[in-house]
Amino acid sequence: MKNTDRELNILLDTNFLIVPFQFKIDLKSRFDELIDRKYSLILLNEVYEELVKIYNKARGKRKQEIKAAITYFKNKEKITILEKQDNESIDDLLIRIAKKFNYVVATNDKILKRRLKNLGINFIYVRQKSFFRANRFLG
Repeated sequence: MKNTDRELNILLDTNFLIVPFQFKIDLKSRFDELIDRKYSLILLNEVYEELVKIYNKARGKRKQEIKAAITYFKNKEKITILEKQDNESIDDLLIRIAKKFNYVVATNDKILKRRLKNLGINFIYVRQKSFFRANRFLG
């Protein structure tokens, strides 16, 4: 089986959920442009809960952007692949799942991207506020 025949699973980080609404990016079309095979976007329940917590603390325009993200993702399936361990951050959970299942992580978090790169985990990020890039070829 060729690599392009396998479905690509993409874990969504909290900040990546907000970006499309912050910069008016069409999430689906940008993923379609970047990825030339079947893919699934995976929203962890823990990531969604973190988004809601951020919303409750946010103000002004940021709060509106987060509300748009929550509304968009509210009816999407949220899953828990592995339970979060005691004192484990969302970033650590994403890394653990990505390593265990060979998933890609979609994030704009600079520190998380550096950690993913150092661990050899593929990731997707927003470039120039308008399109998605991957650190490696995902074909």
